[in-house]
Amino acid sequence: MTFLLPFLIEMAPAKTVKDSSGSPVFLSELRSSLNQYLILTTQTPGVLLQETGECEPRPNPSGCVDSACIKLGRYGCDEQHEVLSVSRACRGNFGSACLNVVCSKLGRYGCDESAEVTQMAESCRGNYDGQCVEAACKRLGGYGCDERSELSRIAESCSGNVDTSCLDSLCARLGRDACDSLGEVEAVLNSCAGRD
Repeated sequence: MTFLLPFLIEMAPAKTVKDSSGSPVFLSELRSSLNQYLILTTQTPGVLLQETGECEPRPNPSGCVDSACIKLGRYGCDEQHEVLSVSRACRGNFGSACLNVVCSKLGRYGCDESAEVTQMAESCRGNYDGQCVEAACKRLGGYGCDERSELSRIAESCSGNVDTSCLDSLCARLGRDACDSLGEVEAVLNSCAGRD
């Protein structure tokens, strides 16, 4: 029935209709509200941003797949099972930024095999870009964010954080010493993303 509403509104001969309380409602207002509702309901899992009223893009794993295949080299992503494995790992990624950041922190040989790249791509699901991982690693220092397990935990905790404002705000409130270990930063990021 929802898909018929715009058509029925267009076909209505009157300029107003009455709502459930009997008050008149202009069809143009109803049309506008209905269009907004339909856009919002079809944009899921997009994220509506309050400041702009625009939706963030849906996950687009193609950038992640391209980046992962480059990291795997010419012969590491040229057969069907290899490409499909990378594609599955990249599902839910908004692009290549997060994967590029985590792999750069692992160095050239820390992210060049299939298991390494797919683990990092899976950890990056739900990350809008690499800013959150960068900000979290900055708080942990050079040696607090240089192993695959640490980066995996940070990237997973960054999932759902649109930017670093919540991390920055909560860590400023807690103080530097209460926001400089992997467990502390991970807890703040999970809280910011609504996970406990």
